[in-house]
Amino acid sequence: MIHRTTLSLLLSLSLLCAPLLAAAASQEKGVESHTAPAAPIADASDESPASRKKILDLVRKGVVVIDVKTYASTDSEKRSAWTGSGFIVHIDEKEDYAIIATNRHVAGDMTVSTYNVKFSNGTTAPAHLLYFDPLFDFAFLKVAKTKLPKESIALDLSDKPLELNTSVYTMGNSAKDEFSTYKCTVFSLYEMLGPFAEQSVKFAGLTIPGASGSPGFDEAGKVVLIVYGGKMSSGAGLPIAYVRDALTHLKDKKNPPRRSLGIVPQYVSLEDMVKTDLIPVPAMQEYLNAFPDANNKVLMINSRLAGSDAAHAFEAGDILWKINDTFIGPKTYTLDHSVNNTADKDGVVNVEFYRKGELKKANVKTYPMTLESAQHMITFADATWIQNSEFLKLFLGHAEDGVFMLGVGQTSPFRTLFNGDLPPFFLETRIVKIIEIDGKPIKTLNELAALIPSLMSKRELTVKFIDYMGMIGLGLFAPADRKERLSVVSYESKFDSPKYYAFNNEKNEWDTTDLGGTAKTMKTGNGTVGMSLYKEEKKAEKPAA
Repeated sequence: MIHRTTLSLLLSLSLLCAPLLAAAASQEKGVESHTAPAAPIADASDESPASRKKILDLVRKGVVVIDVKTYASTDSEKRSAWTGSGFIVHIDEKEDYAIIATNRHVAGDMTVSTYNVKFSNGTTAPAHLLYFDPLFDFAFLKVAKTKLPKESIALDLSDKPLELNTSVYTMGNSAKDEFSTYKCTVFSLYEMLGPFAEQSVKFAGLTIPGASGSPGFDEAGKVVLIVYGGKMSSGAGLPIAYVRDALTHLKDKKNPPRRSLGIVPQYVSLEDMVKTDLIPVPAMQEYLNAFPDANNKVLMINSRLAGSDAAHAFEAGDILWKINDTFIGPKTYTLDHSVNNTADKDGVVNVEFYRKGELKKANVKTYPMTLESAQHMITFADATWIQNSEFLKLFLGHAEDGVFMLGVGQTSPFRTLFNGDLPPFFLETRIVKIIEIDGKPIKTLNELAALIPSLMSKRELTVKFIDYMGMIGLGLFAPADRKERLSVVSYESKFDSPKYYAFNNEKNEWDTTDLGGTAKTMKTGNGTVGMSLYKEEKKAEKPAA
């Protein structure tokens, strides 16, 4: 399905998952077989129908359909089931596992979900969440190698940059038409469609909900992008370099290094920057010579994350030029790749940028990103509770720790905080920070978990909170001024079953703890799980204040 997560939806990313796809290509070089590595068998210059069918038959052996069921979510409308697409990217030679790439929003960012994958021969197998990126729209599932059909292969990931006007073929679950294929043409290399400036590629071709996570492969059968969104006439995908970088570490059973510079750039007109004297004319010529396919786009700093070193080093309107002596140009992937590889340099990068026409330099400290906030959540009174995340720091400008309530369902007593169904000023999704309940301060999920058993004996609860969205309606005006307010909530504990969900990285499944006063082992669909709560993370490295 094209289930973009709550966090993406908050920035109005209405790119429903897209399938694209049509005919195919010609090659099988470097793919891995379930039984043994495959040898190159196709010639990319051979465009005959027989060769093209051979490539389609080959790619099909690596594509999967993913069925997802979600049991808890930060979006009240997404507690359901959906389908998406994915493709095998690694089959381990020694151990009993294979890795499948898909979209983060297919895997279910900020959700407690289970997965079942369907292979091209019609057989199915349970899968487990292995990793999803804290910022960008890609994720990985893990499946037992013994569950794969014997003919299964891992698709080869291209190491060549995409070019304009090249053909891309995609195969996936478009409109629930399993393993359907469409042909597309790349028409833009530098697009920014997500909240964190993931470099995206756009292509012309039929795009229908259902194929998010599909591989986009070239004429040689190598995967060049992963589809994540689009509309009927065009689609969007991430360059496969993002997936390839992360996979390199996952193969070694290590989490990919993910760091943040604390900025979010945007594309602006290079010509306009010169006209307004933000970039000198000689610099523009240097830029055009280095990046002739930039399409007049240059990266300007749009947002800076609260609490980051970048918030002091940069100003809005600074034009990014180089990082560690590497010319960035329009390539946000280059920026992201350089930042991720700074851990062995004390996390410091050297950035060159133009400010009001003058070239400046700054040493800026990056900081590590974790999945802690996405791997721990509480469901209580038909609402989902999480701790502060990278997205909330950007969207709200709120750097401090705290507990936020999202995914408030129709039956939740906490809808009282919003005076029923009155719409917020900005978006339909509510973001509420909980300050205290019944006079007890709430700063962490552990504090909330400890308080819930005593709350279940109450009938009326007082809640002090901040509604970041604000609202206006007949007889009511609540400004989005970030001031604390207090409300009384009527609560019926007999209709509630509060739970603490913590993702177990060793088992690749969710541990579930019943917070209703009767501790017992629960099941989430992937097997029996334990009872661990949120382990407070050691903050060895913290963004500069």
